[in-house]
Amino acid sequence: MSRAWGLLLALGACGEAARGEAGPALDLSPDACAGCHAEAADSWRTSMHARAWDDPVFRREYEGRPHEACRDCHAPVTSAPGRATGIDCAACHVRGGEVLAGEVSAAGLRAHPMRAAPELRAPEFCGQCHQFAFIADGVHAPDEALQNTLIEYYASSADARGLSCVSCHMPAGSHAFPGIHDPRQLARALKVDVAARRVAGGIDVAVTLEGADIGHSFPTGDVFRRAVLRVSTPNGVSAELEMQRWLARTADEEGEASHVRTVDDTRVPPPGQGVLRETLHLQDAEATEVVWEVVLHRLPPARAAAAGLGPEVVTRFVAGGQARWVVHAEPR
Repeated sequence: MSRAWGLLLALGACGEAARGEAGPALDLSPDACAGCHAEAADSWRTSMHARAWDDPVFRREYEGRPHEACRDCHAPVTSAPGRATGIDCAACHVRGGEVLAGEVSAAGLRAHPMRAAPELRAPEFCGQCHQFAFIADGVHAPDEALQNTLIEYYASSADARGLSCVSCHMPAGSHAFPGIHDPRQLARALKVDVAARRVAGGIDVAVTLEGADIGHSFPTGDVFRRAVLRVSTPNGVSAELEMQRWLARTADEEGEASHVRTVDDTRVPPPGQGVLRETLHLQDAEATEVVWEVVLHRLPPARAAAAGLGPEVVTRFVAGGQARWVVHAEPR
């Protein structure tokens, strides 16, 4: 058993640990917490955690195949859909009728039962919802991770450097949890180098992508997420590099059964695990410059369009620029 899975089993799933254990003495609503923790509550309301239950991308997938396990992470505390408040204060801070906090204060103890919980800062705590296998359905391989972010973190140099999830996603204790919805966070995720040179009949564009201020693969999370680096000339000639996990049905060693599993992974590796390099060719004999951009799609564009979800919902700009140069290849 891997280090991550063992620790997650010991902690228990977020929804199972938080649901219904607060007891009658605690009001679990974010509004109740905001009475004393207004700043944290205000920043939380801007987060994807606050929108976890109502997020249109999640709703599109959930309504097609609803499952209790989805609720355990997207609305772990409340049970009535009309009252669901996403991943709220109690989802992380309430266990067994006590409020968990980094430090216990006299004022806090007067307000409610509480205890110090250093585990709140542990990557395994976040992994309760960001590391899990596919729901047993007979289709996907039983050991295939639907989200593999914690395992990716352990493979990254961030773990070796003593950085954790909260180092990036809770800077200065912020409860806004900057991530895929934060342009500044996305801009810091990658180092991108794009260099172009003239070759016979066109342009070769050498692309190098490396994880920067990030502790996992890029993109991480749901298998539907796909990042695309697009290079193009002013004449409209373009080429793309796709970064995603590729799933396909494969047979087992005996050839008697088959499951859907990852067959290729073209994402940017976690820092310390190498870089992504590719050369793209543009068939343009006239252009003297190349521009590039990286965007992240939370759903493939065609799938999003079929669901009525526009680019403003599913697409995020990550980075862009102009190639360092376009020169003629040296004569041989």
